[in-house]
Amino acid sequence: MNLTEEIILQHGRQSPYKGKMKNPTLKGEMDNPLCGDSLKIYIKLEQGKVIDICFSGEGCLISQAAASLLIGEVKKVKDLKKIKGLNEDVVLTLLGIPLTPSRLQCALLSLKTLKKAVNGVL
Repeated sequence: MNLTEEIILQHGRQSPYKGKMKNPTLKGEMDNPLCGDSLKIYIKLEQGKVIDICFSGEGCLISQAAASLLIGEVKKVKDLKKIKGLNEDVVLTLLGIPLTPSRLQCALLSLKTLKKAVNGVL
C-alpha cells in the first residue's frame, strides 16, 4: 500500500474532522442517491473567515475520505471568497488517485455539499 492509499484509508475511516456542530453559521446537506452516500457540512464564520468546520455523514470510503481531506483544506484556506473558488481539481488532487465515473460522484459529493453551504454568502 502506498502513502496516498494509507491517507485515504485513514481519513475515510477515522477523520479528525468528523463531528457535529451546535449553531453553525452555515450548513450544507446532500445525498448521492446512486450509492447511498450522505454528507452534512457545518461551518462557523466570523468576518468572512471560517473559524471552525466539520462534517458528518455516511458512505463509501472515497466519499468520506474526500470530505475529510476537503475539510482539512478549508481549515487551511479559511477565507470564504477563496473557498467559494475551490473546484473539482482540488478534491481530485487531494485524493491523488484515478477514479471511475461512479467514484468521481462519490468524491465530489463533499465539494457539492460545501458549495451548497456557502452559496449566497458574501
